[in-house]
Amino acid sequence: QEESREAQYYLGCIYYYGRDVPQDYQKSFYWFAKAAAHGYKKAQNKLGIMYSNRLVVERDYSLAAYWFAKAADQGHANARTSLENIIFAHKEQAIEALYNLGCEYEHTNKDTALKWYYKAADQGDIDAMYKLAQLHYLEVKDQFSHKNSWYEFLYRGMPMACGDESSKAIMWYRRGANLGHPLAQYELGNIYHKGYIGYRDWE
Repeated sequence: QEESREAQYYLGCIYYYGRDVPQDYQKSFYWFAKAAAHGYKKAQNKLGIMYSNRLVVERDYSLAAYWFAKAADQGHANARTSLENIIFAHKEQAIEALYNLGCEYEHTNKDTALKWYYKAADQGDIDAMYKLAQLHYLEVKDQFSHKNSWYEFLYRGMPMACGDESSKAIMWYRRGANLGHPLAQYELGNIYHKGYIGYRDWE
């Protein structure tokens, strides 16, 4: 597979630069996309360049940031710089890309999803804050289910031994709620009212 995706990338380069063939961005995009889909960081970086510079495709800073982020995550230095530039100049689109990466991995790789949600939340995205709270809250639920019944947890407000995950869930619910996220506000209210994860405050 490594040889295959590398070959796809170099086919893209041949058309991108017009080496011994007429320059053809359409064909280069096709081969870069195939290599990028297989995780080849150089191809991912090239897709970011093509989206940010309107080469064949419409300019889309969100998709550019998406591909730069994937390449940067694998150590591509130029992609990291390009991502930082988009975050600086087009913050809203960059945040959208980081959040979408979190969504992409949420059901297949929780740690990877958390990483991207943290990056989006650090840029002020309230939807990412809510997702972080939910994922940490589910971790509390999973840990508790191994010790006691979930019914007791919900309706008796039992103190939790899952301190770190509990604290993270509360923190992100609070941050999202304070910035106006309605679901974060609702969940935080439930936590205080019913004593979820060891907190009860009817005030």
